[in-house]
Amino acid sequence: WWGATALSNVQPAGDFDALVRDSWQLLAHRASPIKVCCVAATQLAHCRQLLPALEESLDHLHVAAVLLDHAQDWQEDLVAGRYNAFVHFLSSEKQGAKNRAKHEQRVMEDLWFGDRAVGYFEHAHSQLNLSLSAAERVHCTPYNEFIVQYHARLDRYHRAMLQSARLILEQTTTQLFGVTY
Repeated sequence: WWGATALSNVQPAGDFDALVRDSWQLLAHRASPIKVCCVAATQLAHCRQLLPALEESLDHLHVAAVLLDHAQDWQEDLVAGRYNAFVHFLSSEKQGAKNRAKHEQRVMEDLWFGDRAVGYFEHAHSQLNLSLSAAERVHCTPYNEFIVQYHARLDRYHRAMLQSARLILEQTTTQLFGVTY
């Protein structure tokens, strides 16, 4: 957890796909305190054999949670100079203060006119699918239902994000050109 937290503001080498494929632990290990609780719970319940599946599921769930968090916080992260996976997905250039305006422009252009952000949320859904697959080996219905509901949460946020960005574009267009949609 400490190592993952210390590296959380540093942009990983390579593109976003390499991050998700090769360095996903940088995202998942921030859930280490939750895993410690799972180790204790499985030990106390004498069902330590469930730990590998639970740990695998939690890793994938946490990657999806971090991806959602980064989509929600991309503007604040850019302002604060923190690494953001959503920005990384839409712009492979190095993040930092000197590129902040360029990154903001790329993200907004995609939200207004593009559809690349769909792929970002597909990565998060893929992580949730992997989480659910591992969770099914644990046989904890409430946990499985939580993961299923997280899919819906991702979809709701993605739709709200697009609607908000497009509303800004419509309002700006109306103010500049007097055109309404």
